[in-house]
Amino acid sequence: MKPLMFIKKKIALFIRKPILPTERLRYKKIVDDKFHEAKNHNLKYLYDKQEEKQWKNAFYKMLCANKNGHEILCAFTDNQVELVNSSSREDKGPILISIVKNEKKRIPTFFKHYRDMGIKQFAILDNDSNDGTREWLCLQDDCDVFYTSEAYSTQKREAWVNRLLSHYGHNRWYLVVDSDEHFVYPGMESQNINEFISSIKEKGYERVRSLMLDMYPKDNINLTTSEKDYTAQYSYFDKNSYKVTKEHFGILVSGGPRKRIFDLDVYLTKHPLFYFNTGDIQGHSHYQYPYQKNKNLPCFTALLHYKFLNSDISKYEQRVKAGNFYNGSEEYKQYLKRFNNSDDFSFFYDGSIKYQSSDSLFEIEVIEKNY
Repeated sequence: MKPLMFIKKKIALFIRKPILPTERLRYKKIVDDKFHEAKNHNLKYLYDKQEEKQWKNAFYKMLCANKNGHEILCAFTDNQVELVNSSSREDKGPILISIVKNEKKRIPTFFKHYRDMGIKQFAILDNDSNDGTREWLCLQDDCDVFYTSEAYSTQKREAWVNRLLSHYGHNRWYLVVDSDEHFVYPGMESQNINEFISSIKEKGYERVRSLMLDMYPKDNINLTTSEKDYTAQYSYFDKNSYKVTKEHFGILVSGGPRKRIFDLDVYLTKHPLFYFNTGDIQGHSHYQYPYQKNKNLPCFTALLHYKFLNSDISKYEQRVKAGNFYNGSEEYKQYLKRFNNSDDFSFFYDGSIKYQSSDSLFEIEVIEKNY
């Protein structure tokens, strides 16, 4: 996740200068060349479906809006992504997409949460797990399992999401979440995901903006050991430590416990649930292209973010060693520094509240009740 101030500087670099005709031609050639190289290999399925022009156009427009999309384009065309197990899925409702690696302990709870919500079809890309995650996924009859052995990076993650989106196609609803994120929405205890989508469609929404709520226990994090019931232990979140800003990419929120504890400004906005139109593309985990669609969206849903489980420390050590997350995994260096230097480490403070149901969302100032 990228520090806020650095992102703002990069925004200024590429949105204030008009794109010259020569640059547009160059971007078009880059996209054409990359797709042509992959025509008979990684993107053969797109050409077989005659959908390559739609994706070429989407990448071209995204590059014109954000030249940093070049790395996503290259991973989209160059990385090998293989479907290793097909489900006996029910083609009803949104498809849930997620990228995972070594999540065997966490993912059963993840699946239960989304199955209880009414998700009937999962599309999970396993990034070379060695803990049995992929084998567990292949046993699920509602899950298509994809595989790649490519080394992870934040840009590749977006490319892989786009590969899965392109596999299933446009003109349908998707829910894109990480394995440590539980999507929640108002009234979910009595309304399944399809009913929720019907209600927001009536109001004209095709993208849903969510607030990432970093979840934590009341006790010292180092004392929480069970992963089986981590949602029961990690049941608290910050009520009002958030800041809202309007950017070129849309309405973005920062703050939360990562600002309080680590002094990290990170974006806490995502658009996990969306209707995927022709021309849409996943260009960033916090905002999709076209950016215009992100503007003026109310925030009435959340992602319960279980990022700080005690067992995650070893995962963060691996990320720091690999340096394959943003800015050389600097964010994770800050986490480890605090975890390793404090025996009495708690996120809990006087502004913490307990998540008891979806009604708890309305205690947060940045969550809108009337949407």
